Amino acid sequence: MLKERAAEATIGWLRLIGREVKEGVKSGELSPWADPRAVASVVVATLEGAVMLSRLHGDPAHMQRAVRHLKDNLRSLARESEHDGTSRPDDELGGPGTRR
Repeated sequence: MLKERAAEATIGWLRLIGREVKEGVKSGELSPWADPRAVASVVVATLEGAVMLSRLHGDPAHMQRAVRHLKDNLRSLARESEHDGTSRPDDELGGPGTRR
């Protein structure tokens, strides 16, 4: 029962983040190379890992580092960060091989 509830919650977060990324690409706010599934997966996995580490070690620094890292990576997907719009960024949130 707990596993199913946790799976439902993460699916909800993955869908929500994926929709937001898709909308950002559609509106031109995000690079066309931003892969909604990849971004959602990395965001959820990073935050879940940070929660676990912060609780396990009683240290909120793990969450703070994760949030800082995610912010930097998400900023890199902003349309303005593209140098000429012709090549794909090579990062874990939307680089080559992540978009299908």
